[in-house]
Amino acid sequence: MLRPVSGSERWAEHFGELDRVTVHTVARSGERRAFGEWGSPITSFALGRGPVSRFELTGPGIRGSSVWLDPAGLAGHHVPLLVGPPDRFGVAATLDSAPEQAAVVAERYILTTLGHHEAQSAEGRLYDLALLEQSPPFALPCPGVSCQIDHVVVIGGWIGVFIGPEGARYLDFQTGAQGTVRAPDGASFGDVSGGQLVSGPEGIRWLVGATRGAGSHVVLQIAADGKLSFLHLGAPRTRAAASYFASHGLVIYGGHPEAPGGELLAPGATTFRALELEPDATEGATLMRIEHAKLLRLSGSLEGAPAPTQVVKLGCATPCPLEPYEHELSLSPLQLLSHEGDTTLARIAVSDGTGEQVVRLDLTTSPPSWEAVASLERSGTQLLTLPNGQVARLGGDEHLEIHF
Repeated sequence: MLRPVSGSERWAEHFGELDRVTVHTVARSGERRAFGEWGSPITSFALGRGPVSRFELTGPGIRGSSVWLDPAGLAGHHVPLLVGPPDRFGVAATLDSAPEQAAVVAERYILTTLGHHEAQSAEGRLYDLALLEQSPPFALPCPGVSCQIDHVVVIGGWIGVFIGPEGARYLDFQTGAQGTVRAPDGASFGDVSGGQLVSGPEGIRWLVGATRGAGSHVVLQIAADGKLSFLHLGAPRTRAAASYFASHGLVIYGGHPEAPGGELLAPGATTFRALELEPDATEGATLMRIEHAKLLRLSGSLEGAPAPTQVVKLGCATPCPLEPYEHELSLSPLQLLSHEGDTTLARIAVSDGTGEQVVRLDLTTSPPSWEAVASLERSGTQLLTLPNGQVARLGGDEHLEIHF
């Protein structure tokens, strides 16, 4: 049985006033089927005897989606289904502590980490997205003497790799086995730790050292099967922008006053190549695609002053200069997360310096439009894509928010 529960305290009163809700199932193949329709009040509904599926509930001003559930394995049990207002964040839970890093484990759990640096130790907890419960804390393997964990990468659903400036360790959440991860030849984990983690197709990820304040020319490539390899840029870059675009590949841009403006790792390639772009020393910028061969360089700083929003053209035969953008966007994106086609969820710095907000940004309108989709302003957060397509917001405080 699935039992709908509200994912927003402010919205809970409205939840009890619903007239009718509709439920669909989504199979592993992506096939979506009508499952049932019920009038209000709905307290629970049976899962039936179908295959492993996700259950999606919709109604007037309501949306919810489960993780993958096996109806046969849940016979006789009541499982909560978190629901909330569409296209808005709601507080799903209050965790026991403010996490430092987070990752998805086994398509069901959110792993959160917390370091105890004085004790040179770290602990983890698993938040169960099916039962909406958090586990007790457990010890995590330390990637170095200081036990500083800058990144958590999950391989094959169950194996967590914990990366820090001194090395990397792994933990198998199924068996409890753990050990040291050997760095590939050509560089060290310290050359990329603290950089931006970029996701690509078919489970591939890159940890880009050039996005750090310390600067680097090293990129750690992490294949879906866990194979690690170091790639190298043509020049070390500092606080460069890094984004993956399906039409081109992994683009590293800016962060060097003399090198070509950007470098590209094309799909299937094993080396970066310089793009025909004029040098750009802008640091801390963000890239977004506005046309097939045009990117938008947002925010960042140049020679100590805010950098203007400009257009980066790809595919030039000779070095292309930057072009002015017709609209000035007063946004300072800290993290972009593509979501539902042409729109993007953007974690931005609030202009008065009081924290961070999340907005839905749409570059298809003229001028581009955005609106806030989270009610809480807080600092030090991260956006995390969940197995059901929803987005979680964690960090900065104990709140776990879900975008419905």
